[in-house]
Amino acid sequence: GGGGGWRGGSGTGTGGSGANGKTILTFTCPTPVVTYSTSLTFCQGGSIVLQAPTSNVTSYQWKKNTTTISGATSSSYTATESGSYTVLVGYSFTFSGASANPYTCNAESAAVTVSVNPLPQGSISGNAICPGGTGQFTFTASAGTGPFSVTINGTTYGQVNSGIPFNASPNPTTTTNYTMTAISDQNYCARYS
Repeated sequence: GGGGGWRGGSGTGTGGSGANGKTILTFTCPTPVVTYSTSLTFCQGGSIVLQAPTSNVTSYQWKKNTTTISGATSSSYTATESGSYTVLVGYSFTFSGASANPYTCNAESAAVTVSVNPLPQGSISGNAICPGGTGQFTFTASAGTGPFSVTINGTTYGQVNSGIPFNASPNPTTTTNYTMTAISDQNYCARYS
């Protein structure tokens, strides 16, 4: 007798029987490899395009943390959130001389881990000084990874740690209002106001 096509998650199928002079064909379903062209780690608001193979593929289903992503059924997926991403692909192969074509199988890729860093956020406070005293700021972070770089009234202060005071430059000689206009962190994520 002859072998037929097969479907399933096992990844291996056999066509032909060896009897009556037929050739036995053993086939292993290939594991798809997800590719990408930028870093898997990026700042909030960014994204990365994950690409599945396209040769001999008839269907796609992307997953995040093993859960099916609704509507994610094309060869590429744009990830904007942290998580572990895989793609389940359906393959279809045609073999010359095989009695039953096409041979089909499904296989899932290894996981690709995407990490999204939060944008830095925080507030500044200042001290009250007497004439001749030293003005200081304290930056208090609520998101991001220090040390930070903060821009206050056009002056950028680097290597700022949350909760640790640093000197104002130039030192104020009169009552001065200060506004923080930018924050960046060690992950190169930045927030501007």
